[in-house]
Amino acid sequence: MADDKKNPDEYEYPSDEYYKGGEYIPPADESTDPLDPGSRPRSFLSRRMLVLLGLFLAIGLVYLVLMFTNARKNADLAQPTPTTDVAVANIPPTGVPQPVQQVPAPAPADNSALLNGAQQNQITQQNMATLQTQLQQLQAQVGEVTTSIAALNNRIQVVANEIKAIAVDRGMAGRGYPVGSPGTIYQLKALVPGRAWLQSGDGSTTTVSIGDRLPGYGIIQMINVDQGIVTTSSGALIQYGKRDS
Repeated sequence: MADDKKNPDEYEYPSDEYYKGGEYIPPADESTDPLDPGSRPRSFLSRRMLVLLGLFLAIGLVYLVLMFTNARKNADLAQPTPTTDVAVANIPPTGVPQPVQQVPAPAPADNSALLNGAQQNQITQQNMATLQTQLQQLQAQVGEVTTSIAALNNRIQVVANEIKAIAVDRGMAGRGYPVGSPGTIYQLKALVPGRAWLQSGDGSTTTVSIGDRLPGYGIIQMINVDQGIVTTSSGALIQYGKRDS
């Protein structure tokens, strides 16, 4: 009996189950040391996964709340605001006819701006046509004036030649020659329209045309092919086979 009672202060040797083949085997119910290096990575990964999962859930919840709020706002904007029309009933008195209300006719569209633009364009085209006509008339008048000036120049030249011939005749008369009787006598040898060939007494031939000056005769005024006569400004006539007369 005395051996069955154990003294709590007495040291007990470990049983055989703690030693097997010289190797220490811990019991099955022995808890893992929290400071064990092998157990720390697993707990760290688990906590990280839980944090990420919670973060994803929070983001999804916020997104759903925002989507729901936007949907409500869009629905409120799309829904027309109901307007309540208060109809006032006009009850006419008994026996008094009510005048018929005439609906005012719609005002005609204001096309005055378009009409004014079209009229202005038409007026501009008419003015341009008038200016073009006046320009053509002015060009025609300038052409007529130019022709008149050319004719006047020709006439002035003829008059100047006549004046020279008269001066020559007067000079010959002052030296003893009678006017109209030149010193050299010519006769007509041949002629064509506008040109004549004259032969002098010594047999020399001179070619003249209208406007040329013939010494002693003045200016050749006309060459008549049909009659065979050359008229000079001194009054002398030169003919075929005849001396000047």
